[in-house]
Amino acid sequence: MTQPHQKFAIAHAKVLLPQGFEPEAVVVVEDGKITDISANAGALPVVDAQGLWLLPGMVDVHGDAFERQFMPRPGVQFGLELALADNDRQLCSNGISTAYYGVTHSWEPGLRSTASTQAFVEALQRMRPHLRSDSKLHLRHETFHLDGEALILDYLRNGAIDLLAFNDHAMEVKKKLRQPLDAAVFLQRTGTSQQALESEVERILARKDAVPASLARLAATAVEHGVVILSHDDPDPQTHQYFHVLGSRICEFPLSRETAEAARSAGDAIVFGAPNIIRGGSHKST
Repeated sequence: MTQPHQKFAIAHAKVLLPQGFEPEAVVVVEDGKITDISANAGALPVVDAQGLWLLPGMVDVHGDAFERQFMPRPGVQFGLELALADNDRQLCSNGISTAYYGVTHSWEPGLRSTASTQAFVEALQRMRPHLRSDSKLHLRHETFHLDGEALILDYLRNGAIDLLAFNDHAMEVKKKLRQPLDAAVFLQRTGTSQQALESEVERILARKDAVPASLARLAATAVEHGVVILSHDDPDPQTHQYFHVLGSRICEFPLSRETAEAARSAGDAIVFGAPNIIRGGSHKST
């Protein structure tokens, strides 16, 4: 059933425009879209927004907190549709109108496995018509996950991925497995034993020489199909340059000022974590 034609005005709010806040602006909305910003509402029905701010919706390009909706406690999982609906309401209540779900596609078993990625992609496609936020997929591909390359190539070709990030946390996982508290986090997330996870880390690290060719194939396919590429946690300008040559145009979470400056010089966009800006630094030691 089609919705009836709706046209109304929002008045008396402090409206954020490119030149700043405008307290006298009247925003005209027609069929869910802003069609005009003027000085008066004329004969239109008016929504009185006295005392409120009217701001553009925020875009979250890297949201992975939704994992807590799926697995709020280790071993406790909710259905994907229910978790997505709950997360969607939290996004909207915080003013986020466009959300890129940062789904990690990893060699890890459990929450970030290939099977979990496939289940999420299918659930997101089913739920999109029912979600209020403009919900997109930011696929965070672990570069050592060579066994998952074919799936990502298929997703790139059929339009399932909106952003493709290249992540590499293999050595970080290996180091943290030696620390009891850090190891516990990984073991809870993967639902496996420490010995099994350590063996998996060694297996994927042994295939290091095959990673560059895999990255080249994935990057070329992303560029061919117009999918934006991000590099992630670049430790130095040389690493950023490597991914820039592959086609990356967004430097996500550079780990040094020099890296961020190199990205800016190359004309790439730079992404920092909003919580880290509020805290004054990353939760990671660098």
